[in-house]
Amino acid sequence: MSFPRQLKSCWAGKAFTLIELLVVIAVIGIMAALIIASITNTARDTHAVLARQQAVVVQEALNAWIAAESSGTRSLQEARSNYNAAATGAQKLALIQNYLDSSTRGNLTAVGNYIRSDSMIMQGNALSFTTWPANGSPSVQLSTYTPQ
Repeated sequence: MSFPRQLKSCWAGKAFTLIELLVVIAVIGIMAALIIASITNTARDTHAVLARQQAVVVQEALNAWIAAESSGTRSLQEARSNYNAAATGAQKLALIQNYLDSSTRGNLTAVGNYIRSDSMIMQGNALSFTTWPANGSPSVQLSTYTPQ
C-alpha cells in the first residue's frame, strides 16, 4: 500500500507548476515579439536604403544625360533649355531613360512631378527633379511623397 505514495511523491517533484508554465510562455511571447519587430525594422531599413540608391542612380543618369547633351556641337544652354522645357517628372524621366539600366527603369513610375518605385512607396517617399538654374545644375531629390 505504500507503493502509490512513493509513486506520487516521485512524480510530484518533477512536474512544472502553473506559474512556471505561465512565466515560460510569457518569456517566449516577449522573445517572439522582439524577433518580429527586428525583422520588420530590417525590411523597412532595406526599403530606405534601396530608395536612396535609386535616387543616386537617377542622379547619375541625369549627369550622364547632361554630359551627352552638352558635348559636341550642342551647348550647355541647349541642354538646360531642353531639361527645363520638360515640365513633369515623366517628361524628365523620358529624357534620361537611356542612361538608366533596365532594372531601375522598370521599377520607376512617374506620378505627376514625382518618380516612385515600390521601395519608395513602402517608405512614403518619391523622387523629384529640381529646375536647372543658370548658375547651377539640376538635382534629384528624395523627399516625402505628397499626392497632388
